[in-house]
This record gives sequence, structure tokens and C-alpha cells, in this order.
Amino acid sequence: MRRAALYTVAIALTGMAGWQTIANAKPAQERQDRENRQAEQAQPQLPDGFDMKDLSQLDNVRGELAKVTEYALTRGDFGKVVAQLAVWNRDRMKDYRNEDYKTLDGVIEQINMDWKQKYGHEFNIKKAENVFNDEFVTVQGVVTNPNAAAMNFPVPAERGAQLASNRQRANEQEGQVDQVVAKDLQESKGVALVRFPGGANLSGLIVSMIEEGHGSWYVALPPSQTAEQIHMQLQNELTYFGQNASQWPADETTAYRMAAHRVFMAIYNVNPPEMRHETR
Repeated sequence: MRRAALYTVAIALTGMAGWQTIANAKPAQERQDRENRQAEQAQPQLPDGFDMKDLSQLDNVRGELAKVTEYALTRGDFGKVVAQLAVWNRDRMKDYRNEDYKTLDGVIEQINMDWKQKYGHEFNIKKAENVFNDEFVTVQGVVTNPNAAAMNFPVPAERGAQLASNRQRANEQEGQVDQVVAKDLQESKGVALVRFPGGANLSGLIVSMIEEGHGSWYVALPPSQTAEQIHMQLQNELTYFGQNASQWPADETTAYRMAAHRVFMAIYNVNPPEMRHETR
């Protein structure tokens, strides 16, 4: 009888400890979520090796975002998406022609059909106005120290405060090098960071961009990124976007923003919130 009573007390104490753990975890998670939201709303900062400077290139930067999105939603234009990446990316992605894009093109075709049915015409973000507005906080700057800049660019898409050099050191420990070199940056005319705000099943992220002369901007990715990864992620993201066509907003501009967000999450290999919940 005494043993049974002790056993009952032990179970009760164990249960209380479990509930206490859950109770403690909830405020910690809420605090982390709050900090993540604050980080997403903050102005992105250029890392070491760069100085902030208004280059009067905001229109060209936003035009490049629209161009990449348009190519990503156009059948047969995956190669043009690759062509809009920084020189160190596109030089390493010449094998993209070996991929089969029939499935991706089929997804794109269906999205355009649904887009035309809902908005009266096919997807054409380049003709839309005010898609990338001030909600997409943008900072511009120049390279001041190519060696330091190469260690810190592009910035991590999900955590702009974490320098790329941290990721570089981690990858070196695994035998992988994920770093641009000084010569890739020393001739650049400027760089920009664009913050895509999170929300509505969209992950907040930072897009790193570089000007390679004459106002021509390109999207900068880690050198280890492959065309195959972008292809598969783009196919996954656009499939999800298309399958939820019934939930596209009545306002077409907002829908363009959602589509662009999905495209750049794919390009940077950033998992959407719904996938993160599934993998926990």
C-alpha cells in the first residue's frame, strides 16, 4: 500500500515537472517570436567591408526584383533567372541547361491561367505599379574593403544580423567553402540589401544585390548554391502558391508581392513557415 502511494506521488511529481517545462517553454518561445518580429522589421545593416551610401539606385534595384520574379513565372525562362544572379553564381551554374523543366513549366502555365481568370490577364509584374514599396526596406552602399567584404557577403537571407563569415567558418569545419573572393567585389559599383517582410505564411528574408556596372543589378547568392537547388525550390514554392489560388487576395498588387516573396524564398532556399511546422 505504501509502495503504491509512493508510486502515485512520483507520477504526480513527474507530471508537474512536465507541465512546468511546458509552462517555461511557452514564454521563451513567445520571447523568441517577438525578437524575430523585431529583427524582421529593423533596417538591414551592411556588414564589415561596406559603407552605407545612397546610390540613387532604388528604382533599378526594385526593377531587378520585378524582372527576376517575371522570369520565374514565365515558361521556359529559368535560364533567365540564372542570368540575373551575381557573376560568381552564374559562372557556376552553367549546367542548368541539363535540367528538365517540364514540371516547373506546367506549374507556371497553370498559375498564369488562374491569374488570368482572377485578374483578367496573365502574370505581368513588370507592368504593375508600386509592388515593391517602402515596406520592402532597402539600404544601399559601397565596398570599402574587398577582403573583409568578401567574408561577409551575401548576408544570410534569414538572419541579416548574422554575418556570412560565421556561416563561412561553420562550412569550413565541414569541409565546404561558401565564400566569395575579393576580386568578385572590388570592381562592383555598389550593393544593396532588401528586406522582405514576413507574414501570411511568408518567411521574412533579406535579398543581397550587387551592381556590376551601368545600373545593372544582380541577385547575390552564396557560391555553393546550385541551379538544381533553385529549380526544385522554385517548383515547390510555385506549386504551393498555385494550389492556393483560391486564397489569392482580391488586390492584384498584394498578390504580386506574395508571388515575388515565394520566388525569392525559393532562390535563397528559405523554407516557408508551413514547412517548418511540419518538420518540428
